[in-house]
Amino acid sequence: MSNSAPAQASRSHATAAGPSSSIRPIEAARPSCTQVIDPNAITAPARPVDAAPSPAAIWSVLVVVIPISAQDIHRSRPRGKHGHTVHESWTIGGVDLRRLEMLLHLSRAGSMREVADDLRVTTSTVSQQIAALARDVGTPLLEPVGRRVRLTPAGQRLAEHAVTILAAVDAARADLDPAAEPAGTVRIAGFATAIRRSLLPLVGGLSTSHPKVRLQIHEHEPLEALSLLARDDVDLVLTYDYNLATAATDSTLEVAPLWTVNWGLGVPSTESRRHEGAVPLFHRYRDTGWIVNSRNTADEDVVRTLASMADFAPVIAHRADSLDLVQHLIRAGLGVGLLPLDQPTHPAVTVIPLHDPPVTLRAYTAIRRGRGRWAPLALVLQSLQP
Repeated sequence: MSNSAPAQASRSHATAAGPSSSIRPIEAARPSCTQVIDPNAITAPARPVDAAPSPAAIWSVLVVVIPISAQDIHRSRPRGKHGHTVHESWTIGGVDLRRLEMLLHLSRAGSMREVADDLRVTTSTVSQQIAALARDVGTPLLEPVGRRVRLTPAGQRLAEHAVTILAAVDAARADLDPAAEPAGTVRIAGFATAIRRSLLPLVGGLSTSHPKVRLQIHEHEPLEALSLLARDDVDLVLTYDYNLATAATDSTLEVAPLWTVNWGLGVPSTESRRHEGAVPLFHRYRDTGWIVNSRNTADEDVVRTLASMADFAPVIAHRADSLDLVQHLIRAGLGVGLLPLDQPTHPAVTVIPLHDPPVTLRAYTAIRRGRGRWAPLALVLQSLQP
């Protein structure tokens, strides 16, 4: 249950969304080459030379697998003599990016020798790699025309796709480079108090110091937010637990503390106050209805823990997510419930501090393990720390 200003809006489920973009090929494939090559370069599975590649073959080329390890991100990328990036041994759906890039160069350069000179490899290497690419996608990419060869229709289409694929890989490399200027959308799910207390104060400063970093904020209670994180629908979660209701440890997550706040028992102000510990205080209200959170179980776990120490089973009379509504229910004499000590309360409601044992809410961040190297997320995490 989140601590908040007295007027707390109702909570609604939000679906994470992100920007989308498309890249169009910037140059059409040239249909012919003048270099005489090894016949093996045009060897492919028996199929008419103008036949289109199978859907599975096209899909294998379009599904891009992006490595995220620091080693992959920092690996040097040699460039050809005209500054072209050589994509080494990265693969897309099992297809080597070097082969795809050689096909693209061949569609533009017009000869195997020119491709070899530009990429600083031998002509034989270019021939062999394009032959291997034809085997990877399961369709011929070159066809003989006298002593020359030219791209097949499938080869031309694959060269056009290569423009988009290689551009996307380069963009992903830059986006994932922790040394690059942070840029991108960080999707955040958190409970209302943490959003107001920890996140919103950062928005103005981040928009000035890092205008390419955007925050996409979704208000959710812990169980909902952690579910989104597990599905990779958000990048960062602001969540909480209590000292008497510790959240289960998930080895797939990395967590870091934010802040803590003590909670008390909210009762009608007409009730007499006594100097007593949490256990006898709870025992005094054993016959009263209890109000707990409707969207998270943590505070109910605290209530049941302290009630068991006082030797009774609490009757859960009402469930409400809004702390303002909890106060209204207490004012109406409908029960008692946990409330934060640092929040203003209505004169008709008194929050009695709990001790022996105390009840402390602990707010913290959670991300998927290994994701903190992404520059925009690392920036937000660092900014959140006190």
